Amino acid sequence: MTPQEAMEIRKNPHFEDVDNEELSRCIDEALEKQIPKKAKNITTTVYYKQGRCPNCNALLKNTINIFCPDCGQALNWSDS
Repeated sequence: MTPQEAMEIRKNPHFEDVDNEELSRCIDEALEKQIPKKAKNITTTVYYKQGRCPNCNALLKNTINIFCPDCGQALNWSDS
């Protein structure tokens, strides 16, 4: 199930043939991505920090990425 399909089902609760288990899984995945996770392999330059998404391993810069542009994972760039 795609996120778009899940949204359509949530908008229309009378949608037929809903797999509630799959819908719940899709919603749980979306909610989990909203919890900021620490970026991996963080390196610091004079101008920015660079690291990798903990979810999909995409290369990121903290000056522009609050969320991973590839998978939507919220990111935490803190040092601790």
